[in-house]
Amino acid sequence: VDEGSPDRVSFKDVLRMLKSNNHCWIGAGIMLFYQMAVGFGAGTYYFTYIIGDISKFSLVSVLSVVLLPVMFVFPALMKKMNVARLFEIFAAIAVAGYLIIFVGNQNFPVVLTGLLLVALLNMPLGYLGALVIMQLATYNEYQNLPRMEGSCGIVSNFASKVGGGIGAGISMIMLGASGFVSSTTGNIVQPAGALLMIRCLYSLIPAVCAVCIILLSVQLGRLCRSVPQMEQEIRDRKEAEAL
Repeated sequence: VDEGSPDRVSFKDVLRMLKSNNHCWIGAGIMLFYQMAVGFGAGTYYFTYIIGDISKFSLVSVLSVVLLPVMFVFPALMKKMNVARLFEIFAAIAVAGYLIIFVGNQNFPVVLTGLLLVALLNMPLGYLGALVIMQLATYNEYQNLPRMEGSCGIVSNFASKVGGGIGAGISMIMLGASGFVSSTTGNIVQPAGALLMIRCLYSLIPAVCAVCIILLSVQLGRLCRSVPQMEQEIRDRKEAEAL
C-alpha cells in the first residue's frame, strides 16, 4: 500500500502515473538540478586554491543556521504566491549569488555575500517540498489514480540521488580535463586552467542549474494554479458518486 493512500497501489498504477503525470517529472527535475549544483562539491577546492584559506570554508556551514529565520516569512509569502513562484524567486536570487561569487574571485567578503544568497535556495526546496508532493498527489487523484504521495516522493528522492551523482561525476571529469593536480597538501600550484575551472564549478556552472530550476518552476506553476480547481472537481465527483 502506498503511504498516504488508503487504496492498494499496483505497479501498473505507478507506471500510469509516470506516463500521465508530467508534473511529477518536472518536480523531480527541480530536485535533480538542485542536487547537481550541490554535487559539484568544489567548495574545498575553491577555498584551498582560490581563497587560499581552507579554514574559512567552515563559515559556509554556518550560513544555514543564520538563515533559519527566513522560514518564518514563508507563511506570509504563501498567502501571496504559490510554492512554484517561491522556487522561481529564490532560484533567481541564487543565480545572482553565483554571479557574485564568480566576480568576487579571491575577495572573501564578496564571495561570502554570494554564498549567503545561494544558501537561500535551500529554504523553499528543503521545507516546502512536501507541498509539491501533495499537489502532485492531487493531480494523480484528478486523473482517477490513487494519490500515491509515497510514489511521488520516491521519484523525487531518486532524482536527487541521480543529480548528486551526476554533479560529482561532471566535477571530476571537468577538473581532470582542466589539468587539475590532485594532492593531499595545499602546497601544489594549480595551472591557470584548473583555477578557472574551480571558479566555474563553484559559481557559473551551478548558476546554469539554478536557471534550469527557474524554467522548470515556471512549468510547475501551471499545476499550482490548477490545484484549487482540481480539488473542487474531485469533491464534486465524490459527492456525485455518493448519491
